[in-house]
Amino acid sequence: SKPMALHNIIPAILITLFAGLTTVLGGMAAVFGKKPSRKMLSAALGFSSGLMLYVAFTEVLEEAREYLGQGFPDQMTGFILVAAFFGGMAVVMLINALLPESAHHHHDEDDAHHHEDGLYKTGLFMTVAIGLHNLPEGVALFTTMAVDPALGIPLVLATVLHNVPVGLSIAMPVYAASGSRKKALLMTLAAGIVTPIGAAAALLLVGRFISPALIGVLLAAVAGIMVYVALGELYPCSRETGGEHESVLALGAGMLFIAVLMCIF
Repeated sequence: SKPMALHNIIPAILITLFAGLTTVLGGMAAVFGKKPSRKMLSAALGFSSGLMLYVAFTEVLEEAREYLGQGFPDQMTGFILVAAFFGGMAVVMLINALLPESAHHHHDEDDAHHHEDGLYKTGLFMTVAIGLHNLPEGVALFTTMAVDPALGIPLVLATVLHNVPVGLSIAMPVYAASGSRKKALLMTLAAGIVTPIGAAAALLLVGRFISPALIGVLLAAVAGIMVYVALGELYPCSRETGGEHESVLALGAGMLFIAVLMCIF
């Protein structure tokens, strides 16, 4: 395995930017398109949660272990790996705990008959909540892409897959409340831009101190973040939108899909 390569950094930033801004695609679908069926939404969310879970456990953690092994003796590596994994998870849990309750439950168009003020607030909360979520995601995506682009691809895929519905869930309430397409799209842009900002932060914070051991710690934390996002956010959303059986199938399909891809590449 290799340290963060300079020639990977520019593509890593660009790809993180692209992945982040796919929230706007969701926003556009919300304000211009016909509504995606609940089944489709549920499937996309379930699929991307399966994808993230599989990649976190089989690829990202393995890669983290490899990097840590370059800096620490074996038993130490195991302990640091576990600490960093749950550390990453704890950070996202903390962010979530500090967010207002209404930011968690992705509101649906069923709530649309709530008075407009409430809807607008929902959109605002969603933007802040998702923005904060996307911060560690940006760091994760950027670090992974910069260290090993091959590992970053499934992460980009998962990010895009879940950013589109996220954009939808921000834009729908805002558009329903304000009737303004511009406002709805600007909010999705605001939530999306946080991913590349996270990437820039990672670059500034980590760039100077980069070492195999640090990359290992970061990647293990990234795996923890991915697992939490998959199980704490995406999967419950998928279940709420679709149904128990369909969500599990979508989750399995996401895992299978990425497993086969990993075998091929």
